[in-house]
Amino acid sequence: MVAAGGVTVLAAFGVRDTGGDAAQTVTRSPVSTSTPVTVTPTTAAPVVTVKPRPPGYAGSTFTTTVRIGSNGPIVAKIQQRLAWTGLAVKVTGTYDAATVHVVKLFQSKQLLYATGRVDKRTYARLVQVTRRGAQLDPRCSGAARVLCIDKSQKVLRYLVNGKVVLVLDARFGSPWLPTREGVFSVYLKSRYQVSTIYHTPMPFAMFFSGGQAVHYSMYFHAVGYAGASHGCVNIRDITAMAWLFDHTPLGTKVVIYRTSLAG
Repeated sequence: MVAAGGVTVLAAFGVRDTGGDAAQTVTRSPVSTSTPVTVTPTTAAPVVTVKPRPPGYAGSTFTTTVRIGSNGPIVAKIQQRLAWTGLAVKVTGTYDAATVHVVKLFQSKQLLYATGRVDKRTYARLVQVTRRGAQLDPRCSGAARVLCIDKSQKVLRYLVNGKVVLVLDARFGSPWLPTREGVFSVYLKSRYQVSTIYHTPMPFAMFFSGGQAVHYSMYFHAVGYAGASHGCVNIRDITAMAWLFDHTPLGTKVVIYRTSLAG
């Protein structure tokens, strides 16, 4: 993988990574600059009007497991809520193989058994993290560029002029080293940062609160949500993280929040 300037990221950092991040002190590397870019807003997920309730469905709970081959309004409702979490799924009302795949992704994010079936527990969690519907935290508005980061849905959304232009999977700190919540701004950028505490690579680091930063994590890329960061916001897509780094100027607003108390 080649980063901007022709430097191979893996060559620059090697292959070691234990999820290291959250440096308390940072080496001030040259700050990258970026110029305004023209972005194409992503297409919002289609809105579904849920009509008659099928057997087994009552309010926000249901008593039967929904699986491949199922059809009807409850499937459409599940697909709509999955789309609200930032997952790419079509709202068709048919529980097909693509829906199974997306459900497994959601379950993995939420540390549930990745069965691909929506049982009572999976549906309850889906309702928890989509209680706002398609609405983001209101603090994500009011700025030209915002990193809107949902700890419940485990996603980072990059907004430009109020439009979501990029959605990325994100991982956060453990209960012992939590990622701070609130409103911040990007105050320092370092393309080739290494943690001064954990001595692990933090490529494309964008610091927003002390030693906590948004950055690419090879460990997150390798093991997913089986681990946690030391407080930083980990991103596992290096190509997307490199793009985000180059298009996020200093001073960009950062909002970190939970959609649900359980998130």
